[in-house]
Amino acid sequence: MQRVGLLAATTLLSSCVTGTYRRINIGEPRPDAVVQPLLEEASELQDCLDSLGAPNFVWPTDDGTAVAYTHSHQKGWGLRVSAALRRVTGSVAVNSSLERGEAWVLFFDPDWNLLFLRHGMLADILQDHPRRVQPIPPRE
Repeated sequence: MQRVGLLAATTLLSSCVTGTYRRINIGEPRPDAVVQPLLEEASELQDCLDSLGAPNFVWPTDDGTAVAYTHSHQKGWGLRVSAALRRVTGSVAVNSSLERGEAWVLFFDPDWNLLFLRHGMLADILQDHPRRVQPIPPRE
């Protein structure tokens, strides 16, 4: 038992322990109470910009244009232990990350009238309403 204790003490004396914590917030969530009335009031693009500010993404759709207001919150921690014992080195790392990214996506007709909106994970919304990539016309 003393040998195990001595081995553990020797290992700890020759090891390195590093801990990390990170938190990243991108954008601000738009409250339902601000977004939902836009659809009820038959809003146009300018009404939406006045209420929500500038969107993070804009892309053409088959029947108009979509704009997305996104936000993401990430936080996580990590622990790394490294040790050298009799010319053999080793390390163990443990990481935890919690990520949440949501969006409000507003869909407009060609005249910039709000048709409908979706709330949820941006990747899920894009599966139902994929972005259409249009080539940029050459300059004359």
